[in-house]
Amino acid sequence: MVCKTCRRKFKLPAHLARHVSASHGKGKKARKVGRPAGRAVVLRGAPSGLDVRALTVDQLLTLKGQVDARLADIVRRMRAARVRI
Repeated sequence: MVCKTCRRKFKLPAHLARHVSASHGKGKKARKVGRPAGRAVVLRGAPSGLDVRALTVDQLLTLKGQVDARLADIVRRMRAARVRI
């Protein structure tokens, strides 16, 4: 990989990207290159194929509120049925 501006050579794309943004002030910031972050987290009962990594903070907070409410309901029902936790 070669920098188009100064012709400096790099072995890894991330190093070239870091060099370009730091030395020439161009392009995107260097991003990590390597293994993918893992499998998408899919929630049961959610729309098919929901990937929580693609949600905004507000959407995540709303989802967390829904999960908390559902868990509170489950605990309430278990206590009513006298199930030991």
